[in-house]
Amino acid sequence: WTYELVAMRSGKIKIPELQAGKGFTQSIMLEVLAVNQKNRSQEFLVFEADLDLEEVYPQQQVLLTLKIIRKGVQLENESITPLDIKNTRVRKVYQNSYRNIVKGQQQVVTEIRFSLFAENPGILTLPSIQYQGVVTSRRGQSRSLFQNSTGSRIFRKSPERTITVKPIPEDYQEWWLPTSGLELQEIWEPNPPQFRVGEPVTRTIIVHAKGVEAEQLPEWMNPDLDDMKIYSESPVLETKETATGLNALGKTNQALIPSKAGNFMIPGVRIQWWDVNNKTIQISKIPERQVTVLPLWDSDNPAKLVQIDEVSEMPLSVINIDEPGFKDLFWKYGTFVFLGLWLLTIG
Repeated sequence: WTYELVAMRSGKIKIPELQAGKGFTQSIMLEVLAVNQKNRSQEFLVFEADLDLEEVYPQQQVLLTLKIIRKGVQLENESITPLDIKNTRVRKVYQNSYRNIVKGQQQVVTEIRFSLFAENPGILTLPSIQYQGVVTSRRGQSRSLFQNSTGSRIFRKSPERTITVKPIPEDYQEWWLPTSGLELQEIWEPNPPQFRVGEPVTRTIIVHAKGVEAEQLPEWMNPDLDDMKIYSESPVLETKETATGLNALGKTNQALIPSKAGNFMIPGVRIQWWDVNNKTIQISKIPERQVTVLPLWDSDNPAKLVQIDEVSEMPLSVINIDEPGFKDLFWKYGTFVFLGLWLLTIG
């Protein structure tokens, strides 16, 4: 039998004796060296795990980047242990492989990025992540370094990390939305909007937020105005995955239908959010808009309408072909027509 052993920590480790039938092997004492920066540069594979933040608020995005650096070696069947963190949403957002040269040595690098969202305040423990792969070929390295390594399985582990999740600030009372930036936009159809009694005008409200999922966006409802109905469709939500994390997009269409002419104030939109960069409350707004609703085709002002004169009754003229003289007149003109056609044929 051949066994592959992977040390989970540095220090002295004892391999106990093994029994086969009535025989026993001798125990073996191993000393596992810690990986330091000096001998790390000589490794043919480096596995790194980096966090962009170590202190966040609930539902604030944390980016975890895993980096696999291969130096002069090719591997297959590569994998990492799945991320399963209690009370935390995990979403893979990016993966890319590229080549570079460091100190004259070619490297093949793979980056894998995850977005993490802790749900509750407290200390969040990010467990150690294990990488494994199988060496298939080597080049540009000494034989002693790779002796008997081809076809063998190698393992690497990242250290355990912790993240401090602070509670939501007490002075924040509205829908909790921690983001690095939020923009509100409105689009009118037609543009500029023209309001007339009984005719709908479409208003589209768009919100962009960085570092959150679309499900984190708040809902907003505009109340109906006196003499104007506002019908809102269900919002369209989309979460976009990028190399820098998640971005949320929300879009809501509204139909505004006035039932009375006059001046109206269209309500604005207001969203409060927590600025994770400056640690402050921010408010994004679409200002309210005053509009003038025209009457239904100026029906309230008959002077502006173009009137059509009434059509009077007119007697119906009837031609009776049985009247005396009508048949004689028909044969008279018919004879001239046929005579003209005959002259054309002989000419």
